[in-house]
Amino acid sequence: MSDERTLPTKFTVRRAGDRFDVTDAAAQDPEAEAERPQYLGVAISRRRLSVLLLVLLCAFGILSARAAQLQVFSGEEHRTRADRNRIRVLPTPAVRGVFFDRTGTPLVSNVPSFILTVTVADLPEDPAERARVLAAAAHLARMDGAELDAAVAEARRTPYVPVTVKSDVFYDDAVRLAVGAEQLPGVGVSVDTVRHYAGASGSVSLGHVFGYVGKITEEAYAAAVSGTYLLNDRIGRSGIEAAFEPLLRGHFGTRQVEVDALGREQRIISEQAPVDGASIRLSLDLAAQEKLEQVLSAAIRRSGRSRGAAAALDPRDGGVIALVSLPGYDQNLFAGGVSSSTYRALNEDDDRPLFARAISGLYPSGSTIKPLVAAAALEAGVVTAQTTVLSTGGIRYGAWFFPDWKAGGHGRTDVRKAIAESVNTFFYVVGGGTETFAGLGIDRLSVWFKRFGLGTATGIELPGEASGLVPTPEWKERVKGEAWVIGDTYHAAIGQGDVLVTPLQMAVVTQAFANGGTVYAPHLLAARVDKHGEALAQPNNIADDFLSAQTLDVIRQGMRQTVTAGSAPSLQTVPVPVAGKTGTAQGRPDRPTHAWFTGFAPYDRPEIVIAVLIEEGGEGSSVAVPVAREFLSWYFSPERRGPSTDALDAP
Repeated sequence: MSDERTLPTKFTVRRAGDRFDVTDAAAQDPEAEAERPQYLGVAISRRRLSVLLLVLLCAFGILSARAAQLQVFSGEEHRTRADRNRIRVLPTPAVRGVFFDRTGTPLVSNVPSFILTVTVADLPEDPAERARVLAAAAHLARMDGAELDAAVAEARRTPYVPVTVKSDVFYDDAVRLAVGAEQLPGVGVSVDTVRHYAGASGSVSLGHVFGYVGKITEEAYAAAVSGTYLLNDRIGRSGIEAAFEPLLRGHFGTRQVEVDALGREQRIISEQAPVDGASIRLSLDLAAQEKLEQVLSAAIRRSGRSRGAAAALDPRDGGVIALVSLPGYDQNLFAGGVSSSTYRALNEDDDRPLFARAISGLYPSGSTIKPLVAAAALEAGVVTAQTTVLSTGGIRYGAWFFPDWKAGGHGRTDVRKAIAESVNTFFYVVGGGTETFAGLGIDRLSVWFKRFGLGTATGIELPGEASGLVPTPEWKERVKGEAWVIGDTYHAAIGQGDVLVTPLQMAVVTQAFANGGTVYAPHLLAARVDKHGEALAQPNNIADDFLSAQTLDVIRQGMRQTVTAGSAPSLQTVPVPVAGKTGTAQGRPDRPTHAWFTGFAPYDRPEIVIAVLIEEGGEGSSVAVPVAREFLSWYFSPERRGPSTDALDAP
């Protein structure tokens, strides 16, 4: 069956059975064919077209999936990256608090200083260009290239925050760096502060007390609460700076800023002000500190030695008036970051100038412990104020002989005379006993030592304090593998053998006799001062009411007799009456003895306690006593005191 239909214009459709043939009508007309445009091309089969469409659909699907990933799943991350390139949150440092002495004299100040910073995200991506920028910055800042590279490598941990790579940049160098900032993307100069400590130019003992601020260690940064410190923050590393870090530091603020493509700040979007650190008032007296250091240093030189320590306390509350360790160091060396060579020289010095002897040095107490032993014997009823012991030059126990310091002895001796003349025989007897007399014994001695705070750190706020040692039979068996013998008790009763104390601990012991029987924990903090006003620190009692008034009277009379008729008569020249105890302590058998003195003044109304130690200085009466005499004479001189200085005046 055939059917032919002609389309309205160009095509003719002919049906042949079950199919249709379509022909171009114009093609059958030569004239129309001549007028028809001719095309030249390649015919595409249906299969190829299908494959092409499939490829296009797959490509579109891949692009759509990638777009979805970027916009939906990773959109927040990329928006954050984009914002960081445009908007940044930068820390605003708080002003570190300062401290004053008891008279209101400033002890530290914050001095403006230029710092060199690097923002890793703004450094050139091209390695060669980045190397050029860093090399130029190191040259302008007078830095070692390797040192800068190490600092930049560390700064990668916080790429969008400027990290200090050098402190205390010279003014001229800072100007050149600022002028060249356009050619040094990622490198900046800003103003920070460094600490400057009072008295450091003429006083080296303040370093052990004040300490210094330095770059935070990796361990401290990891241990800090998140957001408390920045990667290259500064932190109190020793002394008061470390002890009162939470008070002095404050809290940094933030600035949200918009930056350009080079990381340069364009405008501030928002800002949160920092909270500045609190200031603190110390019990320390700067003038007293410097005077005690001067006097002690001169005595050390006269004795031909190089090491010593001294502590002065207010017996009314345990406040530290002065704390001297010699040799010392200038803590201003550490203010802008100490050089490795300087630190190595200090650390390798045989005299250990970084070592705070006043709180960390351990020495046998020698005879300065005898007032404590006498008080224990009186309180325990081993002796009374009238008990006497005959001193003939020493004491024999079995096969052993324990000598007195004075050949031939001191004759008939009671408690007061035993303290005043430092009679060893008396303390051998009341401390360890004899074959016919029951003394305190080591168990009771150790209990009384500990009641006065020996064998335990005093609790002063400074880090690194030593505890000392109160030996016992159990300790000797455990540590030395030896049994305790009577000679060990005799030695402990005169502050020899294994008894070890710090100069600060002996000042604490002496203050109990000065103030009527209270052992205060020594402290440096007198008050906290901030925008809310001043909050006074409260003294901390270690022990009180453990000595009777009768015992205190006897011990104080013996210590006063040390000056009027005993081993320290030169102290009678001090403007006020002084009481005290000399000491000569054997350290190593092959080395000279340590020179000790502890005392208080005025005798009737004590205002100050002093403990003096000169390592291997010799006799306490001839070497340590002159230090106390000169210092106390100055301290109570009318020229220094003027109007009453008892009260702690606010800064």
